[in-house]
Amino acid sequence: MIRYRSGRTLSVLVVGIYALATAPYCFSADIHVRLVNTQDGKPMKGRPVILYLGRDHSAHLEQRTDGDGVAAFHLADPATDWLTPGDASYGIHYNCSPYEKCTFPTAEVLQRGVVALNLCDPKGKLKGKVEARPGEMVIFARPLHWWEKAQW
Repeated sequence: MIRYRSGRTLSVLVVGIYALATAPYCFSADIHVRLVNTQDGKPMKGRPVILYLGRDHSAHLEQRTDGDGVAAFHLADPATDWLTPGDASYGIHYNCSPYEKCTFPTAEVLQRGVVALNLCDPKGKLKGKVEARPGEMVIFARPLHWWEKAQW
């Protein structure tokens, strides 16, 4: 039989066992996806953004951008290894960062942040001005031209 001299030792032991037992379930992270207008570099407000989870896009989350053009996603446990941001407002503007080509490791997004491919800016003028913070993904879009809207 083990005897404890104080209740503190027993409390520390119980808390330690609980922490070890629940550690795999305690991971959560906040990912911010910023939607930038590729024509002027300004944020796109009130637009729907999708965050696909996993390399196979087995699940997804959807949020609208706020006044700063940022959609915040909270990843609960278990965390996915790959993230793919995408623009979800078809017919309103053109997605310059196609989700098929913008899958990133979650660890990289959390550590450094990532700037997605920008097909609407082939010379890279805007990409050099846009930087991502840790935990942030930057994607690009542009408003549709009148002739593109007429095709819908």
